[in-house]
Formats: sequence, C-alpha cells, structure tokens
Amino acid sequence: MFSSGLSLRQNIKAVDTDLYDYKISNDGRVVVLENFKAGLEGTGEGSIADLEAKHDAQAALFTTLESNASTLQARIDTFNAGLEDGADGTVSTIE
Repeated sequence: MFSSGLSLRQNIKAVDTDLYDYKISNDGRVVVLENFKAGLEGTGEGSIADLEAKHDAQAALFTTLESNASTLQARIDTFNAGLEDGADGTVSTIE
C-alpha cells in the first residue's frame, strides 16, 4: 500500500484507488447476497416459503399413506381371519 519511494500525495492516491477497487468488489458481493436473500424470502422455487409448502404437502402425503396402510392392513387381517375360520365361505369360494 504505502511506498517510501512515493510522495505522501501519491501514497494517498494509491490508497484511495485500492479502497475504491475494494468498494467496487464489495458492492458486487453485496448485490449477490441481496439477490440470494430476496430469493429465499420470495415465493418462487427454492424460497423458504416454497420449501415450507413442499414440506407441508409431503407431511399430508405421509399422513394419507399411513392411513391407507392401516386400512389395507385391516382388510388383510379380515381376509386372513376369514380364511382361518371359513365362516364366510371364502375357502369354499377359492376352492
């Protein structure tokens, strides 16, 4: 940054140029981060709201799947019980 071979005015100018370049670079990073933040806060794909909606939809699907699995298990149990006691004529119908 500072060079003993330059005058104070030249050193100040060099530091000013370095700071300006840093500011431009930093401003670019800030824009990228602000765009990323806006994407997260919005409602589009990949946003937090979008991810929450997908999570809620999956939770509802899991609940439905568990309910359907319970219903299917009850039907299987009823069918198996009918086969075992033969009371409903299931065995004779299959034979």
